[in-house]
Amino acid sequence: MNTLFKKITDSFMGYTIGTIFQIICGSIIGVIIVSLIVVSYVAFGLKITDYSNVDVVLSLLPAWVETGASYLSSIGLWVMGLLWFMRKNNRPLFKSIGTYVKGNTAKNLLMGLFIGIVLNGICVLISLMNKDIVIKYQGFHFVQAILVLLCVLVQSSGEELICRGYLYQKLLKKYEKPIIAIVGNALLFALLHFSNSGVTILSVINILLIGIVFSLMVYHFDSLWMAMGAHATWNYLQSIVFGLPNSGIEMRYSIFKLTSSRDGIAYTKSFGIEGSVMVTLLFIFVIVVVLLKKKPCPTNIWK
Repeated sequence: MNTLFKKITDSFMGYTIGTIFQIICGSIIGVIIVSLIVVSYVAFGLKITDYSNVDVVLSLLPAWVETGASYLSSIGLWVMGLLWFMRKNNRPLFKSIGTYVKGNTAKNLLMGLFIGIVLNGICVLISLMNKDIVIKYQGFHFVQAILVLLCVLVQSSGEELICRGYLYQKLLKKYEKPIIAIVGNALLFALLHFSNSGVTILSVINILLIGIVFSLMVYHFDSLWMAMGAHATWNYLQSIVFGLPNSGIEMRYSIFKLTSSRDGIAYTKSFGIEGSVMVTLLFIFVIVVVLLKKKPCPTNIWK
């Protein structure tokens, strides 16, 4: 029985189940943590005593607080992920998030942040030039924008911790074939977005391609930090700066506001930028460039 259990858990299916378990438990933990923070803020900051209508309570929160809380709830992924790493067979995974890995440097983190800005900026610029979207400036508050950015970093890095820090590394160790680790974790990353509002087959393919690019950052640049940075600024730019849907999900707080939109080459009304043909072409191009120009240099965290 123990041998059978080990075979099941030490397999693609076992790692996938473990990943999903971390995400589900992490989401619950995150919601509990953020709910306690929000309730405290409401009780002491807004002096509300009646919590019977959740929608009413949430509507009273400043837009930046509600948006930040939505992203901050992913802190549960960090809690659950780190607890999962503490299991005996998973302890080497701690190396993937620290400076033991050669590519986890401030330079690569900044490069990741820059790459996310450039890639998303290209898509937004083309959608504006093609008149797929029209946006207007709403206002900018430095402290609010920075606090929300930190919350987005928690969300994006939490997803990277689970998908590229855990699943990718476990698959790479088990099968010793980078393509299985790269595509395998990216596929689950894409499927996790399948329940999002406005999802289409093309949007799932695009999320898969985005996941592959983040995985290539880990494999070819040896940097989970780079993937975390790129993921964060990709989400922040489209959702918080330009006010566009993030994988079909719209937030109350943004610096610019979407006033009108249409389906076009760089934007879809149902899913935003990530549902467009432009993202498909752009990320295929990035994948090809990385594969042709950059030799892989992964650190073996298991030795």
